[in-house]
Amino acid sequence: PLKPRVRPERSKQFYYDDGAAVIIVSRVLYRLHPSILGKRSPILGTMFTLPQKGERSGTLLASAEGFDDDHPILLPYPHFTIQKFDHLLTYLFVGPSSYPMDDQFLLNVLDLSHFLDIADGVEFVIQTFDARTEFNAVLKFRLAHKYRIMKWLEPALREMLKWSGAVFTQQDAIDLGFHVFYEIISTKSKVEELRKGMAYNAPELVRGILCPVRRYEKCKAVWEDVWWSELGRHILHPGWSTAGQLVKEQLNETMIPGVCPGCQLATV
Repeated sequence: PLKPRVRPERSKQFYYDDGAAVIIVSRVLYRLHPSILGKRSPILGTMFTLPQKGERSGTLLASAEGFDDDHPILLPYPHFTIQKFDHLLTYLFVGPSSYPMDDQFLLNVLDLSHFLDIADGVEFVIQTFDARTEFNAVLKFRLAHKYRIMKWLEPALREMLKWSGAVFTQQDAIDLGFHVFYEIISTKSKVEELRKGMAYNAPELVRGILCPVRRYEKCKAVWEDVWWSELGRHILHPGWSTAGQLVKEQLNETMIPGVCPGCQLATV
């Protein structure tokens, strides 16, 4: 025997008696204000102004989509789920003090705001994540790539390049995708080889204009010795990205005894 059809239930929070449009997501009905939604989302605004089935000569018939619970406007899966739509409506209609502010809420608001072109919703999520003291680099990269948040791409990649291979989890590799994960690990390997080469091989000391040739040989010998005993080890430091900058700052601020200022400044 055929199973009886399950009648949709009304949303407990977002079924407004004075609403003018009935929307259904999965099995839940929402009665909302088209004029308010249309101002926040150009896409929803266009949807509500399109002629609906049953509309004739400007007169809304009882069979028009969105007119009542029996003829709702369908927002299809997978773009719309009950949780995602509830979270978006919470952002649009409920005050900030009631926002859940967990990752799932923010991700749902970002996803539907991006899909429906709700600019303030996208910006709200960006500012919220930016205000956090900790923002996982893998998540930042995924969101930047999926929603074209360009200002997050480079910082996320730089952060992941600092990680050792042991920091990445299996889930990180899955979330990033094979191609991106491979490129990150490959780049890390190349950077490591470059670091070792820089640490073990002092860059050539440029002879200053006023440094005699015989004096330059002494400058060069001191430079190579100091590089290996003092400067090169900074490049091999685990925090190499900041240590490398520190080396440059030290060379700009401190003269190496035994190396004439002209040679050091010309090299740095």
